[in-house]
Amino acid sequence: MMLSAKTAKKLKLCGFTEPTSLQVAIDCGVDFVGLVFVPNSVRMVNAKQADVLAKIIPANVAKVAVVNDLSIQFLQSIWQAYKPDFWQIHGNFALQDLLLLKTQFPQTKIISAFNLASHSDLAKINTFSQVSDYFLLDSASSGAGKNFSWQWLEKIQLNKPLILAGGINCGNLAEACKVADILDISSGIEEQRGIKSAMLIRQTINLFQNLCNHNLR
Repeated sequence: MMLSAKTAKKLKLCGFTEPTSLQVAIDCGVDFVGLVFVPNSVRMVNAKQADVLAKIIPANVAKVAVVNDLSIQFLQSIWQAYKPDFWQIHGNFALQDLLLLKTQFPQTKIISAFNLASHSDLAKINTFSQVSDYFLLDSASSGAGKNFSWQWLEKIQLNKPLILAGGINCGNLAEACKVADILDISSGIEEQRGIKSAMLIRQTINLFQNLCNHNLR
């Protein structure tokens, strides 16, 4: 799935838990920021923490809420605190789950996330095209810093924007830019699992912007 040189690139950094690293990402020009509301994740935040973080995110940076619990009461608590622009949906969701979200939160777009253990996992993705605004493709274990075989994407045809996740860092960022319009990085900007590094955030965003300026977009 090689992309046009004219395609605009965007960068999403995910898994912020405190304001200092989030502010660094905003100051450096990140396009999307993600907060994780998944129980047992080392990057999990609650509604109270999300409220604090939301206050420093400007309107030109898209807010993403990463969830795998689709109960309306739970999502409503996140909405009240964080006002996400996107729900990033993980886990075993069905088409009717996403249709319900569209009804309950019409102002919030949906990123349908898929963990790919094999090439055959790509077959189910377009089932969700009518309600998904974006597709996110990740390795078999989200947030583990591992990637899947990006060659699997060479022949796939998607009718929605693709977000590439899983093991992206400064070492493979140039190659990742050739694969997808939007890149999602979490572990690649951490000094240790769950702890963001201001230095890596700056390096990653600066490299990404330099790559875009050298006609990789």
